[in-house]
Amino acid sequence: MAETILVTGGSGFLGGHLAASLYSQGYRVVVFDLRMPEKDSAIDWLWRMNHVQVEFVQGDVSEFEFVKASCEKYRIDSIVHTAVINNLDVLSNNVPLSLKVNTLGSVNVLEAAKLSGIKKIIMTSSISVYAPRQYEPMDEKHPVHLPDEGPTLLSYSGTKLAAEALGMHYWATHGIDFIALRLSAVYGLGMVYPMYIKPIVENAAENRGTHFDWGKDAKRDYTYVADVVQGVLLALKANPKTRIFNVSAGGELRSAAEIGAIISEINPQVKVTFEDKVNEVEERTVKTRGILSIENAKNELGYRPQYPLEKGVQEYYEFYKRFLASGKEGKNESCRT
Repeated sequence: MAETILVTGGSGFLGGHLAASLYSQGYRVVVFDLRMPEKDSAIDWLWRMNHVQVEFVQGDVSEFEFVKASCEKYRIDSIVHTAVINNLDVLSNNVPLSLKVNTLGSVNVLEAAKLSGIKKIIMTSSISVYAPRQYEPMDEKHPVHLPDEGPTLLSYSGTKLAAEALGMHYWATHGIDFIALRLSAVYGLGMVYPMYIKPIVENAAENRGTHFDWGKDAKRDYTYVADVVQGVLLALKANPKTRIFNVSAGGELRSAAEIGAIISEINPQVKVTFEDKVNEVEERTVKTRGILSIENAKNELGYRPQYPLEKGVQEYYEFYKRFLASGKEGKNESCRT
C-alpha cells in the first residue's frame, strides 16, 4: 500500500510542486490547506497537466484539533509542512497572526504527529533565520541570533526560527523524525513573492520588458523549485545524523541584473532596466545573504542541485509560455512594473 503524505500548504507554490512530484513518485497525497489551487492558476494547470490526483482537506494549521483529526482520519505516514505566512505586510504589522500560523501552526503539526504516531516531519524553513552573515560559506552552525542585531526579515525570521527550535525539541524529547530544510530564494512556475525573477521571466514570456526602481546588484542564492523538491524527497527517505540542512543552489550569489541578462539571451526582444533607489526591506535582508554551504545536505541526504540559474530560468520561462498558451489567465499585475 502506498505511503500517505500530508502536505500542509499543499495548494501553494512550493506545496503544489511537492504534491505533484510526490504523486508522480507513487505516494498517496493529502493536501491540507485553506483552499484548493485557484481555478486556472499556475498550480492548477501544473496538476492538470500531470494528471495529479490528491485528497483535499480544507483546514487551518492553527486549529490543532482539526490537524490532529485529519492525521488520524487519513492515516498519515509522514508530513511535509510548508504552510506559512510570508506576506510582508502581515509579517511587519500583524505579528500575532504571523506567530499563530508560522510557529503555533508548526507546533500543532508536531503535536498532532506525536499523538497520532506519525514519525516523520519535513519542515520547510528559510535562510532568513540566520543572523547577518559572520562568515562564508554559511553553514548550519552559523549564528541565528546576535545581541546587537535585529532579525533580517521582519517577524518571519523569528517565527521560523522558533518553529525550528520546537521541531528539534520534538525530535530530541519525543523521537519525532524531524528535519528542517533551510531554503533560499525559491523560484519557478506559480511563485508569488517576486524577488525580481518572477516579473522578469513572466513579462519576458509575454514579450514585455521589466523596469525596477532598485535592485540591480541585489544578490541571492536563487534555488529552482525542482531542486527543493529533490531535497524534500531525499529527506523523506533519509535518516541523517543532523536535522537541519541548507538546501539551495550553492555557489556564488547571483544578481537581479544577471537574471536580466539571462532572460535577454532567451528572448532578445525584451530589456530589463534598473534605477538606483533604495528599498528598505532589500537593504535589511541583504545582510543575511551570503554564499551558503550545502555540504551537509550533499553528504547526509545525497542532495545534488541540478539547476544552475541559467537552466532554471530557461525551464521557468518555457513552462510559463506553455501555461499562457493553454489559454489561462497567467497574469499578476501586482508584480509587473
